[in-house]
Amino acid sequence: MIAAFLIALSACKKESVNTGGKLTPVTFNVSYQQSSGGFDVAKQGKLNVNSLAVNAVDSTLKANADVLYALIYQSDGTRFFTIKQLSTDTVFGKITINLPQGNYTVAFMAGKTGLIASPASGGQLSSDVFFYSTQVSPPDTRFQDAFYSKMNVTVGSSGFSQTATLSRVVSQIIVNIEDAIPPNVKFWSFSATDNTGGGIPQFKVSTNAAIGDDGFLYTNTPFATPVTTGVKNARLAIMVLNTARPYTVHILASNTLQTANQFNGTGVVGDLIAEATVPNVTVQPNHQTIVSGKLFGGNGTVNSGNFTITVDPTWDPTPTTIPFQ
Repeated sequence: MIAAFLIALSACKKESVNTGGKLTPVTFNVSYQQSSGGFDVAKQGKLNVNSLAVNAVDSTLKANADVLYALIYQSDGTRFFTIKQLSTDTVFGKITINLPQGNYTVAFMAGKTGLIASPASGGQLSSDVFFYSTQVSPPDTRFQDAFYSKMNVTVGSSGFSQTATLSRVVSQIIVNIEDAIPPNVKFWSFSATDNTGGGIPQFKVSTNAAIGDDGFLYTNTPFATPVTTGVKNARLAIMVLNTARPYTVHILASNTLQTANQFNGTGVVGDLIAEATVPNVTVQPNHQTIVSGKLFGGNGTVNSGNFTITVDPTWDPTPTTIPFQ
């Protein structure tokens, strides 16, 4: 699915650029396209598409992004200007800039709180990256939802308007437990690992692709709200950036909440009630991969294979489903 924003750009003169005293107004219109509605997997779906007028800013922008960056590079690859907006800004999604005549590369990225363009100032097209880091201890460096676009523009003596479209760069792994949760299960969790040493996943501007590894990712049902007995099709999800390697998904149900360290090899606490390991889970940018199956032996459910999925309107409408046994 494609994300969307309405953006109008303008920048200040830098001493390193010979502008001849003339600046040209440039406008970038980054429209938001939204798909909505449910679809039947067997019929491949039927979605309605709603497009914004190019001069309107949709409230969906704030619903999907907390921060927006525009990085502008000169022809030699030097970052000429950095624009950052927060969703709390009154002009969020509208940026006005005047540029000296010349050739430029412009990279846009929008995402959640904690998204960072590195370095904060200066920078080079060949080395600049986006990454996540939140103010917790230790910092949470998992890559969250993000939308990206890059274009080349030539600025002459006359102002012009150009459209840019931002696409989601992350993937999502969803685990769906089809059968009813037994009474002795209080919590369940799953991990996804790309079988690397991990590190800080980053998105590189020059290559429009991920560098680094996601490593070990983990999610669980909240401690304060244990699962409800008898619930079918319970789901948990993890965002991932690395699409170059398959993931191994490990699912575990117990009567005690597991920490990430316990899940990652120090030993399960409490009673282990059920678990499953699913190797070779592949992902694609802007797709949800659903790992779906019966964790508890099929109690209380008959899977007809003809179920309906409600799609997040900002995701690609065709998820990949991987069954597990």
